[in-house]
Amino acid sequence: MKKVFIIINIVIVVLFVIILFFLFVLWFISGGFFLNPPKPEITHGEFPFHLTYEIDGQFFEVEDTLICNFDGFGVNEARGKYRQWESHLESGNTRITLFKNNEIEIFYSPNINHWETGAFYMGDTEIYSSITNIFPNAWYTSDFEDKQINAYIISADDMWEKYRLKLISWELAPPIQNTFK
Repeated sequence: MKKVFIIINIVIVVLFVIILFFLFVLWFISGGFFLNPPKPEITHGEFPFHLTYEIDGQFFEVEDTLICNFDGFGVNEARGKYRQWESHLESGNTRITLFKNNEIEIFYSPNINHWETGAFYMGDTEIYSSITNIFPNAWYTSDFEDKQINAYIISADDMWEKYRLKLISWELAPPIQNTFK
């Protein structure tokens, strides 16, 4: 009976050590081991923009502002801990719809990928030293009901040939110079 009690105690201790080891591994993988990167000195930025486009001989202008805010720290396996940025348009729109019918929506936005856009415009170029501006091309989607929109690039030539749509000008305030402490 005493041997059984000793064996049970050893098994409990071994299981406890295994559980502690796996908790440590999860903590380490989740970034708990890594220190936060330095915080940005500037945590909020506003970047006015102006877009001019033509559809079938009619000209349209859109003015709005890209707003970027520091959103704390994130963690992933590839980068460890990193600064997160949130960005949105002041108008509340997620993008500028240029053309839409039952089959396709053509749109333009400075904010196609939220955290990359915010990092770039807020001067956090540790990872993103540039954002590819697709002008005079645009994006299109046919996933109207999908919450996660899959957007693809449509060339300026295809927009003009198929939809008589042309982007004329795109002006966006430049990124800021930020410091991190």
